[in-house]
Amino acid sequence: MKTFEFTRPPDVGAAVAIAARARGKGADLVVFPELSLTGYLLQDLVPEVAERYRNGKPRGPIEIWKPNRQIQSVTLPCRLRIQSDEPFMLHWSKDEWHHPNDSRSTHTAVGLDFVDIDLTAADHAPVRFTFRWETRGQWEGRDYVVEDRYADGDSARLPPLAEELVRLKPDVILTSSTDAALAAKQATPSIPIVSTALTDPVGLGLVASEARPGTNVGWSMAVYSGVQPSSRSRASTVLRAVA
Repeated sequence: MKTFEFTRPPDVGAAVAIAARARGKGADLVVFPELSLTGYLLQDLVPEVAERYRNGKPRGPIEIWKPNRQIQSVTLPCRLRIQSDEPFMLHWSKDEWHHPNDSRSTHTAVGLDFVDIDLTAADHAPVRFTFRWETRGQWEGRDYVVEDRYADGDSARLPPLAEELVRLKPDVILTSSTDAALAAKQATPSIPIVSTALTDPVGLGLVASEARPGTNVGWSMAVYSGVQPSSRSRASTVLRAVA
């Protein structure tokens, strides 16, 4: 088996690029640190910011909004990442436009631009935003909204919150825990549910099987050429559900 040394990937996009380079060099297996393939920014965990985690102050997961995957709800706390494949200025607010903000997108080596908005349990209003496309010099011409809900660690509050979100008729519901996914699944059999963290989805009845979920529930994961068929089908189901 061939092995190659690479630097630690700063995010999932960089991990994809590293996997492609490794394949080009003839690698049979690419192994990444666990947190580089989750919803967390790896640079937030190492080295100097790791001290924050040792002190019990971790940041929440990243929920990604992009034009072809317009999530309409998130679970607090989290970092909402607005992402596009071209530079933009984001005009946004999380208090119903009482205090609007303008944030220029950060460009990445993989050709993506993004703006991060940190959301806490104290944020009760939805996030509203629109784009000014830098290369085109024009505004998007419409506003977008992402609703947020917070159960304050009380799983008993999740079912009514999930029902409230379903009544808003979102295109997709994004959750960051198994309990939240269960509540969302009980609230709707049809709206796609994507979770950034699931424990035993088959045993809990969220999906029929990992290879063929057969329900409206999926989970985020990275897909590379050469992965096992079951992994590929799990990710494909998610992508089809939120397309």
